[in-house]
Amino acid sequence: MTSKSNSSSSPATVEIDGEPCTLFAMTHAEREELKSFASRGECLGAMLRAIAHWMRQGVNVSFSDYVANWAEANRDREFDVEAIRKRWPHSGPRFIADEGSDWQQKALR
Repeated sequence: MTSKSNSSSSPATVEIDGEPCTLFAMTHAEREELKSFASRGECLGAMLRAIAHWMRQGVNVSFSDYVANWAEANRDREFDVEAIRKRWPHSGPRFIADEGSDWQQKALR
């Protein structure tokens, strides 16, 4: 897993019930990986939290890059992310600050 700098383009949005909604999508491989991970029942609360944060990002970032960065950034929080870190190992620059969830335009480290 190598994190790449994100594109400067914003994700597409639509309006649903008067609320702007950002459109994010996983690749087929990402969906299959997530389904396999969920079937093991580990870190489901943390994974749901990561998905919710990913879906509110104002920039295009792949699910795999986001969740690897998010789990690394939140490794010392009160919720367990170890199984997420094992399944989506982080390597390369970080784009999410420690204990954070916002994807930054430039690598933090």
